[in-house]
Parts: sequence; structure tokens; C-alpha cells
Amino acid sequence: MIDFFSQPVFRGVAPESLALLSDDMVRYYRTGEYIVREEHNGRDLIVLLDGDVQVFSGGTFLVCRKAGEVIGEQAIIDRTARSATVIAQGMVKALLVPAYVLDQLMKDIAFVSNLENSALMFRPSWPAGCWPRALHMVMRDFSMLSYSSPTFDPLPKVVQE
Repeated sequence: MIDFFSQPVFRGVAPESLALLSDDMVRYYRTGEYIVREEHNGRDLIVLLDGDVQVFSGGTFLVCRKAGEVIGEQAIIDRTARSATVIAQGMVKALLVPAYVLDQLMKDIAFVSNLENSALMFRPSWPAGCWPRALHMVMRDFSMLSYSSPTFDPLPKVVQE
């Protein structure tokens, strides 16, 4: 039996809401398998239980996600198609929360708060094997800024109150 309460998205969620989750919602993915495809409709929420995934948008690598993180939250909150493709990197164990369960969980204020926090946080999770590409992208984006640009400030000012 999986301890769903230990997952950040389920912290503080009422036990009766957690009772909606079951072990038969767990899926396994092998290296290179697609978990989510960009532009596809999806009302399922995916909670990574074990392993790492790579996230791509428009064919461009964005970030890696790891166990404990959530996939698909943005499409659920915005009620839009998936904005990224997610591919397993190594063996991945994930909880697929179907729409009918998600609809019930959305009535739990702790779950909604956790889900919104997950969607709003920028989390550059770069486990081994992912960080070199992610770092390369950050450095590439940084190098495209010009030192003479009015929006570029290598040492931002600290505002003291």
C-alpha cells in the first residue's frame, strides 16, 4: 500500500479525500516512454512517486521533475491542453489521479492550495543526467542578454524597508 499522505500535494488533505486514491491508479513507465504529450487533452493529474522525467515544450528541453512533484497541474488549473511533453528518464512510478477523483479532491481546500503552490513554483529540479542540459539552457539564455540592455542588471538592487 502506498502512503499517499507523504506526497507534498496531499499534505493536510482530509483522510476521507485520500481514501479516494488507490494502488490501482499507479502506473510504471520505462526510459523514453511518454507520460504526457504536449497539446493533448488531459484531466488526469500525475504525481511522481519514484524516478525522474524530462519536460519538453515545442521540442525544447525545459526541466527535469523528480519524485514528489506533480505533472499536469497547469492544464487542470487553466482547463487547457497539455503545455508540455513529459518523458520518463529511467524507470518511473507515477500515480495517475483520474478526473472523477480529481473533481472530488478539488473540494478539499488543502489539496487545492497544494496544487496551486505546485503550479506557481518554478522548480529547476536537475537530478543527475539532467542538470548539464538544464544548465546549458540557462547559460544560453543568460548569454543572449546584452550588458548594455536596460533590462539587464547583473547585480540587482536590494530594497530595504
